[in-house]
Amino acid sequence: MQIELNFFQSKVARRIFLLFVVSALIPLIFLAFFQIFQTERQIRESSLAEVRKEAKSMGMEIIGRLLHLENQLNLLGKAILFLASEKGQNEKNFIFLAPDFAAITFLSASGAIALKGKLLSIPAGMPSIPEGSSWITVQEGEAKKNSKVILVHRLDKKQYLLGQVGDIWDFDIPTHAKFWVIGPEDRLIRSNTAISPPGNLAIEKARKDSGAFAWEFGDTTYFVGYWKIFLRQRLYSQNWFIALAQPKASIFSQAKSLYALFIPIVVFALLLSLLLSQAQIRRYLIPLEKLRQATRRIARRDFTQPVNVKSNDEFEELGDAFNTMSKRLRQQFQTLSLLSTLDQAILATEKGEQVLRIIFERLRELVDYDLLVLGILQPSDKPNKKIHLLSDDPDHDAVQTRITHITHHELEQICNSGDSALNLTESDPPPYLEILVQHNIKYAFIFPIFYQEKVTALFCIGFSDINTFNECDTEQLHDVFYRASVAFTHAEWEARLYRQARYDDLTGLPNRLVLRDAMHEAIQRAGRMDNRCALMFVDLDNFKDINDAMGHTVGDYLLAQVAKRMQQAIGDHILLARIGGDEFTILITDLVNYETARHKCMAVAEKLLHSFKQPFNLRDIEYYASASIGIVIYPDDCKTADELLKCADMSMYKAKESGRSRYEFFSSELEDMVQERNRLLQDMHSALENKEFLLHFQPKVDQRNHELVGAEVLIRWHHPARGMISPELFVPLAEESNLIFPIGEWVIQSTCEQIKRWQNQGIKPPPLAVNLAAKQLTKQELGKKIQLIVKEYNIDPGCLEFEVTESALIENFRTTNLILNQINKIGSKVCIDDFGTGYSSLRYLRMLPVKTIKIDKIFIQGLPEDKKNINIVKAIVALASNLGMDLVTEGVENIEQAQLLSELGCFIQQGYYYSEPLAEAEFTRRFLKIPCQ
Repeated sequence: MQIELNFFQSKVARRIFLLFVVSALIPLIFLAFFQIFQTERQIRESSLAEVRKEAKSMGMEIIGRLLHLENQLNLLGKAILFLASEKGQNEKNFIFLAPDFAAITFLSASGAIALKGKLLSIPAGMPSIPEGSSWITVQEGEAKKNSKVILVHRLDKKQYLLGQVGDIWDFDIPTHAKFWVIGPEDRLIRSNTAISPPGNLAIEKARKDSGAFAWEFGDTTYFVGYWKIFLRQRLYSQNWFIALAQPKASIFSQAKSLYALFIPIVVFALLLSLLLSQAQIRRYLIPLEKLRQATRRIARRDFTQPVNVKSNDEFEELGDAFNTMSKRLRQQFQTLSLLSTLDQAILATEKGEQVLRIIFERLRELVDYDLLVLGILQPSDKPNKKIHLLSDDPDHDAVQTRITHITHHELEQICNSGDSALNLTESDPPPYLEILVQHNIKYAFIFPIFYQEKVTALFCIGFSDINTFNECDTEQLHDVFYRASVAFTHAEWEARLYRQARYDDLTGLPNRLVLRDAMHEAIQRAGRMDNRCALMFVDLDNFKDINDAMGHTVGDYLLAQVAKRMQQAIGDHILLARIGGDEFTILITDLVNYETARHKCMAVAEKLLHSFKQPFNLRDIEYYASASIGIVIYPDDCKTADELLKCADMSMYKAKESGRSRYEFFSSELEDMVQERNRLLQDMHSALENKEFLLHFQPKVDQRNHELVGAEVLIRWHHPARGMISPELFVPLAEESNLIFPIGEWVIQSTCEQIKRWQNQGIKPPPLAVNLAAKQLTKQELGKKIQLIVKEYNIDPGCLEFEVTESALIENFRTTNLILNQINKIGSKVCIDDFGTGYSSLRYLRMLPVKTIKIDKIFIQGLPEDKKNINIVKAIVALASNLGMDLVTEGVENIEQAQLLSELGCFIQQGYYYSEPLAEAEFTRRFLKIPCQ
């Protein structure tokens, strides 16, 4: 009887007992709650009806009292009219006829007489009422909850009786009930509480003349009834409302009989549940206890003792399934342990011998095999390859080795079949696995190991018993042998990844990462030994022409030849690195002093330039390349690695500006340029915030009638200390530093703002052309941003044009095309600026949503004398005409150029002949028509 005495100590027993209890109690509780719900609903409905009835009763009583008061005032008025004319009679003698008024005033042509209480005056807003009729109104009293009720009775045309109603609010209502009498405009006339009327009363009374609803105030629920007091017909006043609130009665106080019956039934259900659950608990608890103990053993990784449950039911099936799971968990833990050991070995060493040793020592923990064979193929281009076989069987303590051969056909079979099973009772093994027959193996699994889609090794596990063969979990074995594959290739992968991360794939030269490490090391060594190191920045001249003319494949081939030739020129002891594109760097270290460094760099630079004098062979075409070299010396010129790269780059550009195919050392002049550049860049960061940028406008004029047809928007920078700074100085710097994005957005916003300002002034704005920098066209969101700005300022998109250079179109064609189509979609035009100076083609012009071509000023400068430029302009005019595009010519400086261009078909012109770029006020004054005020 141990279970009967102690079954509540088991969670399952308690759960079963609880299940029986819940099964018994839920219907009872449901019925009880249903009855409570029904009772509460009935109480609610009856309470709402009762409180509405009470409110109506109070309202009727108020009407009766008010009509009674009117009768008193009417009787008093008649007495005054008919009896006051007699001698010796005074109006006050009849005041007893209206005893329920707190104050009465008689108003006639002679004046006002207070018959009772204080003197009253006719309230404001009194309507026109017939003689013998009364009007009731409400005036706010000293206490907001108790307003004064004034009854005005008209005796004749000039005589009135005004009475202040006395206490008519004495009602027989429950102790905790609250009432409110509400007049016109929700003015509180009378209340027995300081609490304001319910908030939703106004909504309810607007819907119906009477009703009832529930109201929550604090922790108390009230039933509120309301009723309209009809005063309009008799007393010529807007109707009043009476509202009565009574606390909700406790549902439990009205359901005592239900509780008296419910508790005995619950006790009976609990006793019945106890009796019925005991038998089930006895049946379930013993096998569950066995399973619980077995689970705890597994948690301790003790798989030695299986579960023994004999109950001929689902518990016995559960015990058998538990034993199967325990066996698989044991195998899984052993597999994970072996895999973990293999992973640690792979990470700890670059050699595969340790991994193979672990496999041969511990694989038997997973599989009860009879023979394990590892075959390692030797790399060879011959059809038959050597294969080293390593075997392990129970009869030998050491691993046996032998060498055999495997044919190309056998390798193809392994590649095609992958993991495969062999039944040697039905077929002979392949010749390279004759060892299986020698050990009496009847069944086997073969697991090939691949590297770069080629078989590099294979594992073979042999069995003499078919049951052991069928029980073998090949998935676990595959994980183990995969670790072996990783071990074979780990060292090679490490070397390959290291090389990929630090060396350029195209040229085989070290990359920027290697250069940085070498520069930091050279700088530290130079600091310790007080010597010098130098950095040379090499950039090919006109390399972009090769890519554009012959394609990137030829360009890459040229870069590979250049790298090889430069390395031969400077020798292997000097670091040559490719840091991107056609840019190379040379790091020379351990230079004794500055003069030695200069001489060494000059010698290396001369060798490099001399190596470029021989042509390069590109697709059987001899191509002569050249390079520009910038040289900087540490620590005389720069102090950090970043500064070395920057200054060497600047020196290289100085060499290009000086004629290309030469070298330049970093100089104080360049240093001044760097400092000036940095100062300008620093000032530019705050220029937007300080509102130092301005917009100027250069008009576009139709030469035929000299009318304004548009203007180009040009940014100007008014520096507080330096004055006007040329855009040629700060715009390229803005593009280099990414400040072009906020500055470009400011230009677009300011242009739209100017258009909106002209519109507000009644001026018709001309189309304004905004220049988009090439870097701006790399951001796909530019088109959406322009659409949002135009929408924000609510301007006509046709007043906005965008000019894009040819080079910007080609550099990032896909993104540029997307942006320009978004601009074109909203109705703004796109113009190609500086046409004829870039590398655009008719294919690009046809694909882009371009409406206008702008001829660059370099083709205009020599006119009308330069015949070549005339022919170029004619060709562009013909091209634009055939493509259906408009033409704009910039750089027109004199009348001869203007007339010639007009004769050639270029009517829309821009230049200093018409006007220099003007500030907004001057441009408006000279070119826009200001409406008369």
